[in-house]
Amino acid sequence: MSGIQSLSRGLIILDWVATAERSVSITEVAQKLQIDKSSASRLVKTLVQHDYLQPERGSRRFVLGKRMYQISWQLLNRMPVREKAKPYLYQLVRATGECSHTAVYSEGKALMIDDVEAEASLRVVGGIGRRLPLHCTAVG
Repeated sequence: MSGIQSLSRGLIILDWVATAERSVSITEVAQKLQIDKSSASRLVKTLVQHDYLQPERGSRRFVLGKRMYQISWQLLNRMPVREKAKPYLYQLVRATGECSHTAVYSEGKALMIDDVEAEASLRVVGGIGRRLPLHCTAVG
């Protein structure tokens, strides 16, 4: 691990929690980073203090905090490709009656950055922020 070790570990935790299918515990964080539970606890506590993580209600597990959503939304709204593609998404939805999505290539996958839903009864929701295998999407 190069750079500042605690910062690197904090970023690994955030990335892991963001992609996890469920909340994570201190024990799981310690195992993931191969560090002792007290160090994992201090890292998680720091991330909680700054709203990057938050405790899951009624458990000793953690999920992404409000600050992560705020940063994600700010980043998403500053993506020029998203802004430029938006009118074309609406045009596609009007022309086809189907949902339309914009994605960018990210780490070998399609990162969904915008959705426009159709009025059709069957809807495909890409989920902004989701990273999907290219072969599983129309945008891939």
